[in-house]
Amino acid sequence: MFRNPLLKLSLLAVIAMGMGSCAEEISQLGGAWRLFYINHLDDPNIYIWDFADNGELIITSYPLPTDSNPNPTPGILGTGKYETTTEFLDAVVIISEVVTTSSHLHTQMSSCCMGDNSASWTILNIDSETLRIGTADAGGYVMREFTRER
Repeated sequence: MFRNPLLKLSLLAVIAMGMGSCAEEISQLGGAWRLFYINHLDDPNIYIWDFADNGELIITSYPLPTDSNPNPTPGILGTGKYETTTEFLDAVVIISEVVTTSSHLHTQMSSCCMGDNSASWTILNIDSETLRIGTADAGGYVMREFTRER
């Protein structure tokens, strides 16, 4: 197929650069991310997805303070496992074994994708401040955007 050795070498170099990029993306995933949740503007809560070093995902809800409750108690909405992998030139996060305590979490994770309590999300963009992941579901494509929580 590729008779020109220079073409083979160029193709291998492009693939190697892509794989290196995936490893760099995956290495940035760990830590807490604040969901930029625009799907339900009537929901003022803050949601933090924490990708722990041990492969555990903890999703916590921080209710917005009000006059009647100035110091609301945060609550864990769900827990699960996650692992990272590469699929050709894509960095992927596989979230599984999700146990939820709230229907809000199924909405965030896209209930279409979480029917069996697992989903494979492609890392579309990640840097020190932002994360964007996406997955296909029965009705189209679902994306979630986050900012790094410090």
